[in-house]
Amino acid sequence: MPGYWFPKEVPDADSFAFELLHNQNHEEQRFPRKIGADAWFDKASAARYEITEQSFRIPGEGVVTILNLDPRMVE
Repeated sequence: MPGYWFPKEVPDADSFAFELLHNQNHEEQRFPRKIGADAWFDKASAARYEITEQSFRIPGEGVVTILNLDPRMVE
């Protein structure tokens, strides 16, 4: 992955991971969902891309997220 794609320090409020972290009653995702790449990456051009995100809770207070990037992001 190119080194210029820096993830945001804190999950964006539009991300599914944010909802899981801040709403204990929110259901986990059973499948990946589409979201704008700008929800995860601090780069102006991220708004041009759509990625998929699947987030789930782990024991304790953590959330694991799997991101599937747009292939054009890694060319």
